[in-house]
Amino acid sequence: MRVLAISLKGRPQYQNYISDGYLEDLCLSSVLHDVGKVAISDAILLKPDKLTREEFTRIKDQPAWAATPCAKVDKELNARAS
Repeated sequence: MRVLAISLKGRPQYQNYISDGYLEDLCLSSVLHDVGKVAISDAILLKPDKLTREEFTRIKDQPAWAATPCAKVDKELNARAS
């Protein structure tokens, strides 16, 4: 993530958008990109065959499962900063 963000920061259209702070936040938060997978069983994640409709729906819902705990952490951190 860091290499990609630094590369983009070097492009004129992103120089004013990607600050050092933004880059650091982006790199730190990138480790959470699949946090929603904890709600999906290994039987689905590791399935070598085609997923059923229900399994695929479960995979697509992963971002929603990740949003709740991430929002709670964000709320707690903001409360501490106040």
